[in-house]
Amino acid sequence: MKLRPVAHTHALLAAALLLSACRGAAPAPTAPTVLAPTLRPAPSAASDNLALGRAASASASLADQQPSNAVDGDLETNWGAGTHPPQRIEIDLGQAFDLDRLVLIPSQFPEGPTVHQIWGRGDAGDYRLLHEFRGSTADGVALEVSPTAAWAAVRYLKIETTESPSWVAWREVQAYGSPAVAGPVAGGAPDIVFHNGNLLTMEEDRPAAQAIAIAGDRILAVGSDSEVLALAGPGTAIVDLQGQTMTPGFIDGHSHRVNQYYKWGFSTAEEVFPQALRQGWTGLTELYMEEADWNGLRDLAGSGRLPIRVDGYLLFNTFDGSPLPEWYNAYQPGQRFGPYLRAAGLKFFIDFNSGRTFFFDPPALAEQLRIRRAEGWQVAMKAIGAQSHELALDAIELAEEPEDIRHARYRIEHALAQTGEQRSRMARMGVIASIQPGLVGVVAHWPDIQALIDEQGAENISNWRGLVDAGVLMAGSPFNPDGVDSEYTTDSHVSPMGVLYRGATQIGPGGRSPEPWMVEHALTVEEILRLLTIDAAYAIFQEDTRGSLAPGKLADVVILSADPRTVPVGDVLEIETLMTMVGGGVAWCAPGAQDLCPGAATSPSPAADGDATIPGWPILQVGSQGPEVATLQYLLRYRGYDIPADGAFGPVTEQTVRAFQTETGLVVDGQVGAQTWSALVEGVVLQVSSTGDAVRAAQVLLLEKFGYGEIVVDGLFGRVTEAAVKGFQADHGLTADGMVGASQTWPALISIQP
Repeated sequence: MKLRPVAHTHALLAAALLLSACRGAAPAPTAPTVLAPTLRPAPSAASDNLALGRAASASASLADQQPSNAVDGDLETNWGAGTHPPQRIEIDLGQAFDLDRLVLIPSQFPEGPTVHQIWGRGDAGDYRLLHEFRGSTADGVALEVSPTAAWAAVRYLKIETTESPSWVAWREVQAYGSPAVAGPVAGGAPDIVFHNGNLLTMEEDRPAAQAIAIAGDRILAVGSDSEVLALAGPGTAIVDLQGQTMTPGFIDGHSHRVNQYYKWGFSTAEEVFPQALRQGWTGLTELYMEEADWNGLRDLAGSGRLPIRVDGYLLFNTFDGSPLPEWYNAYQPGQRFGPYLRAAGLKFFIDFNSGRTFFFDPPALAEQLRIRRAEGWQVAMKAIGAQSHELALDAIELAEEPEDIRHARYRIEHALAQTGEQRSRMARMGVIASIQPGLVGVVAHWPDIQALIDEQGAENISNWRGLVDAGVLMAGSPFNPDGVDSEYTTDSHVSPMGVLYRGATQIGPGGRSPEPWMVEHALTVEEILRLLTIDAAYAIFQEDTRGSLAPGKLADVVILSADPRTVPVGDVLEIETLMTMVGGGVAWCAPGAQDLCPGAATSPSPAADGDATIPGWPILQVGSQGPEVATLQYLLRYRGYDIPADGAFGPVTEQTVRAFQTETGLVVDGQVGAQTWSALVEGVVLQVSSTGDAVRAAQVLLLEKFGYGEIVVDGLFGRVTEAAVKGFQADHGLTADGMVGASQTWPALISIQP
């Protein structure tokens, strides 16, 4: 253990700590608290402490010694658990870093023998032990470690104290390193290289590129064909984009797909996700999360059936202003459930009747904002009219110190009508306008909106151009369907291309022509593209990991049939989404586009190379037993059926197979042959970061059928599972890409007998 004294420690501080540590029995620990990353240092900031200002949570905290004190850069403040070990503090560094140095400064009295364990993990997977400090520690004497090889791809740090003579407390946690080159496979060859393309990166220093390399769930490199192709290894899948356009995955900045799925024409919330992926959305920002909606998403995420990233804003009150229990306090701001679900913030309704009725006055709203922000929540407020904007802006200024407002990233949802002076205030305060770029053209014929235009003045309605000119940050989204006009559910309205088309033209339903002032307020296609990518990511504190094509970011990408910036705006709706990739895995592949979809493409049979032949699918029926039956059962569970995975084909399994066959239009015979197997694995593509029963279906075959003994059937597709898949593929003459898709690896796993 390396001990380094800190010069600032003095007697008054020690006395204060002595008083704190010796005041008798500790109070009951408070609930874990997370504080939002409100002090994110800019890339040019003088400090290179990666933990500074990041979100922090703890197992327990004293009211005046919150976890944020351990990452505020001030050695005079500290996080204190208020009780003895075991206690922990966790820090979200905001993205994955390769860490080469860690400094911990304890707040401890009396000194004595302690054990501090340092744990780390990436965006997915389990914590791994990085280091253990064991020895005598004292207040203000820093503990420092520099590993011989950098700790790769660490986003979340957990410092757990298991032994100490004192209550557990830290003055400061400091982490140093550099952005992870490629997530969990930093330094290795890419899994996929896309080249010969037109890449719109959304990065100001390199807005265009030809090629991109992906390793695991991260982007490894972006650049020219020669630069990126040089990184490929023997197992790298090479995809020729043939000049097609690639963009970052689109993020819907204000969605109601989950809580209003019925307005979209679906019978369950789960049904909306395939449509969104087909359209090119890789992220949904859900702005109306009631407790039941949230619980449903948590269940989907826990079972591995959530295929798209969802950032949920939990309801503070209802649409009509009715109060709700503080149910959101059961969750931590920024808390994740698997790789795709995140508690992003709180949603406030502050007005009603298109901004004519108000639920707060500025002081009352400011008090609630102050409380929720202290708890760590980002706050989004619905505001329609200029009066609503005035209420929101006044309350924010009352609630926050001037230097803190911009860091808070308050959101105003819809932001339909505001004055020029209010636009200037929003820009100065860093308040984000969450808008629907084509909204006024789509709904201007509604009587209520016509009345609002008359009341507020056309110059103040949906003046997106005025917001841009003032320097207001924005996020974009489609107009959510009203449940009455079915046209609103079509791709021409709710797809990314629909948002570009409606936003740039202001053409309404049925081809309704816009009024001249609407066109004057409109944005360009290129401007709206940012609102659906990097700016939408910024609006949810995710710009470090999403929204652009840059090394170290998540591999959420979309391939389009044309560049929406260069085609005539009237042709934007003709652009097809050819592939949608989430976290390095193909989530949608258009018919006929298989050559662009690694892991989902129809490749030549291994038999063509003479390396292997895949026999016919096995036939399972009542009485069958073994790993293939367990795989069948896990795949049925993945498809939503409640069935035990016991490896025995009995009456319950037969009944479930019949239900699946009925639902998918197959011959209903209760037996599992080629058609049923094919239907079960169709569209199921597994790769690093995949979770759930589909992963267990592959793992049970690798372990019990083929003897890859290092595998654990835990539903987590990590590096061990990937290595086993690559080994299996190499052993059987398949493309060794470490992914499990329906064209080769699923049939081989299920059909081949060892």
